[in-house]
Amino acid sequence: MPKFINVERGLYRHAISHVYYERNTSGGRDAMLSLHTTKLAIARKELEKRKLARSRSKHGIEEPDVTSQPVTIGDVLQNYAEDGFPDRQVSMASQREAERASFRRVIWGMVAGVPRFA
Repeated sequence: MPKFINVERGLYRHAISHVYYERNTSGGRDAMLSLHTTKLAIARKELEKRKLARSRSKHGIEEPDVTSQPVTIGDVLQNYAEDGFPDRQVSMASQREAERASFRRVIWGMVAGVPRFA
């Protein structure tokens, strides 16, 4: 009898203890990492959470901060201005972009009732 039974893709159950495991490869070798549960629904959630964390780590994305406060559009524009209006390549924007951003701050300040920025 096999030691681990394949339940679904990447998810295995130990034949004797019935604890669920995640199959992971590290350095070309298989590794079975315990999900510390005998409940299939909990194992699926934990496996999905681990996959998401690995994907975020691989792409350099930080974990979301659930304790943070909501951010207004005015706050976003203020931070954008303070950072020097960087583009996708993180190079500083031209004077024209600075003027456009200033105009957007004024407009959004009028729409949202947010005070104008200096």
